Amino acid sequence: MARLELGVDEIRALLTELGERLQAQGVAASIYVAGGAAIALEFDQRRVTEDIDAVFHPITTVREQATALAEEHGLSHRWLNDSIRAILPRGDDGAVVLDNPGLAVSLASPEHLVAMKMAAFRPRDIPDLELLFRELGISSPEAAAEIALAVYGEGSVVLPERDELILSARAVLNRMK
Repeated sequence: MARLELGVDEIRALLTELGERLQAQGVAASIYVAGGAAIALEFDQRRVTEDIDAVFHPITTVREQATALAEEHGLSHRWLNDSIRAILPRGDDGAVVLDNPGLAVSLASPEHLVAMKMAAFRPRDIPDLELLFRELGISSPEAAAEIALAVYGEGSVVLPERDELILSARAVLNRMK
């Protein structure tokens, strides 16, 4: 049975092992981590996630090695996936936080994480938004909406309208009181 939750230590270990495998193949890959895994690595050591949402290059080689790791470690075959690609803002804004031979890992910035979480705005995103609002000092719903709009651009098909963003951010801020 596949494991369903990855903690920060497991995330680091898996990415390190992935880098070692890629290096053994003579591959220098890169990965841009977003979502819950980025929040765990950057802000909340206790946070767990069911997968690592990321964009990686070279796609085929990284995917092959991730599949092999999944089989060996009893992980879901989607433990490393690029389904976030559809809502990923343009531009790699993250600093490299883990630079192993074979794999350079960068994390989405807090602003990009706010924008992506506001775009999705699922019930499970609300605790992450609370954490990110605290980290960024966001105290007004308008400020949160402005961050999302600055990241994606006005009129983005990924984001809801400004008024809906403000309502969503207000709901998060009200929970923080």
